[in-house]
Amino acid sequence: MTPNLTPASCDLFNLPCYQFAQLKKYAPETIPQIKVDYKAAWETWRAIIQRVAALLGEPFAAPH
Repeated sequence: MTPNLTPASCDLFNLPCYQFAQLKKYAPETIPQIKVDYKAAWETWRAIIQRVAALLGEPFAAPH
């Protein structure tokens, strides 16, 4: 299955604060779920980046 970005892909960034220090101070109970959500989102992004890189081919470098 080809991964896709959707408007829901941006929901991950709809947080009251983004810095880890702020999260630890104000919302430590949210950190485990945020980590899971970010990991899942990164897997989607990585798959998209790799797919685009494969479609571009030469002279573009492989993602690093």
